[in-house]
Amino acid sequence: MSVVSSDRVDVSISNISTSSVGSNNGVINTCSTSSQRIKIHRRNSSDRNVIHTRMEDEDVHIEYIYNEEDIIGEGSFGKVYKAQQKGTNETVAIKEIVKEKAGSSGLRQLEKEVTIFKKVDHKNIIHLREVIESSKKMYLIMELCKGGDLANVLKREGAFKEGDAKVVMSSLAEAIKYLHQQGIMHRDLKLENILIAEEFTDRKDIKVKVSDFGLSTQQTYNSFENMQEQYCGTPSYMAPEMNSTYSYPVDVWAMGIIMYYMLTQYPKDNELNESISKNGPIFAEPQWKEVSKQAKDLLQSMLNRDPAHRLSSGEVLNHEWFTGKKKEHGNVLELMKEYRRQEKENEVSSSSDGEVPSAIIESEPVKKVGSIKQVKQKVDGSPKLHPLIKVTKASTEGLHKPKATASSSTKKIPAKTVPTKKTETSSKKEFTSKTKKH
Repeated sequence: MSVVSSDRVDVSISNISTSSVGSNNGVINTCSTSSQRIKIHRRNSSDRNVIHTRMEDEDVHIEYIYNEEDIIGEGSFGKVYKAQQKGTNETVAIKEIVKEKAGSSGLRQLEKEVTIFKKVDHKNIIHLREVIESSKKMYLIMELCKGGDLANVLKREGAFKEGDAKVVMSSLAEAIKYLHQQGIMHRDLKLENILIAEEFTDRKDIKVKVSDFGLSTQQTYNSFENMQEQYCGTPSYMAPEMNSTYSYPVDVWAMGIIMYYMLTQYPKDNELNESISKNGPIFAEPQWKEVSKQAKDLLQSMLNRDPAHRLSSGEVLNHEWFTGKKKEHGNVLELMKEYRRQEKENEVSSSSDGEVPSAIIESEPVKKVGSIKQVKQKVDGSPKLHPLIKVTKASTEGLHKPKATASSSTKKIPAKTVPTKKTETSSKKEFTSKTKKH
């Protein structure tokens, strides 16, 4: 199992007096009693400046006002509260984690989550403002998403219309593309972890944010050796390959399941994921009659059992469902399949006109592809061959007849001796006699 360690940091501790200071623009807020503050000086300059504060639990409740009635979420190690910051009256969300419940493994997981939060800055990803630590608890101070999570919206409002689902999926794909560019795998994408920024009023203006990086991991570099093996996540969203080694495509699979739920309001359980893992999306529910073929094609591409043929997060955004333009395959294997299909069609067309194919295509390994134009070319009457494909000229006899002797192979057979369907028997005799003469 690959383990990604969090970035090391240098810390300096200072005692802060009882005065109250504004929190905007990275200025530290102090509570009403003396407490220790920890300023984190990062070795990685790409990290955001997130304040890390040491104070006692009672001081936290002086700084932020909330109680048990303000719970908006609950997990294995703690709870999430809606709170109000004293002095600014700003409403925030506080994730409160009990250290004893979390244990050493849970705290390491929390440390990874905080590290990832510090590295990301995107409009569709939840924003971490401050980390507070006491002897018994950890507090993550985050922006509050007033609209709740996508699971509750779906339960309350019913299935999304295709146009509204497109708004959500576009924002989600943007966030996941950004995470993957930063080398981050989420590994627990689900409806409950997609939050609605504002009070839900109109689906057309819905703004979503990805949250909960508790199971996320960051790749230090992309290679086979850095593939993940840890079995984790929510079963009804987990890609088939998570039973072995896997990488970024597991997030795309989860996006496909989320989109499926949004369009059908299918009951959330393992049955759907298990069915798709075996047979792919079938679109049997009556709701699919109103869904476009482009949306179905996108789902099939995101829910491909083979991660090598699954769309990447960037390719999802370039799909025809979003762009309105016919897709062009970005996968080299798909490009080669498309090319060979066109070749076959041209050979059939040429044969029907009485022409004989003039070349045999022998594939060679493709080492590097610079762009789609280098792989996929237009066919104008006769096939234009891929620049990385070896071409061997041969006649039709070479395709269908036994190999000639060494002496006879040095001479070419004139084009006029190429047999046609009408004179196949006589041509065979003529070819045999000419061979003997040579």
